[in-house]
Amino acid sequence: MIALHTPAQTQPDALTGAELQRVIRQAAHKRGLDFYRSYAWAHKRAEVLAMDHNECVMCRAHGKHSQANTVHHVWYLSKRPELALSIWYIGTDGVPYRQLVSLCHDCHEEQHAHRHSTSKQTLTDERW
Repeated sequence: MIALHTPAQTQPDALTGAELQRVIRQAAHKRGLDFYRSYAWAHKRAEVLAMDHNECVMCRAHGKHSQANTVHHVWYLSKRPELALSIWYIGTDGVPYRQLVSLCHDCHEEQHAHRHSTSKQTLTDERW
């Protein structure tokens, strides 16, 4: 999992005003897909992929190489909409952290594992 660090109250390139309100409305009405179809997102996505040399940052951290095809929001749109187009955010400790990271499909699915959880219990060595 990618580490979350609590963002400071103000962020240098955070969305504000009408732009922020639009993203908040889209997230609240489960219309986040509208955001992902926007010109602003397409431009930012391309910038992040180029910055990471089109490689998955999680795979690279484990010594593997795979092509990134997704840009992941570390802080989800619904939780921190003002960071929707921010590559970095400043933590409360004053340190910059990545908000947008390039991931391969498998690593992105791992980050969203809660979306695919099932109610079935996994059998352990003690339960057969």
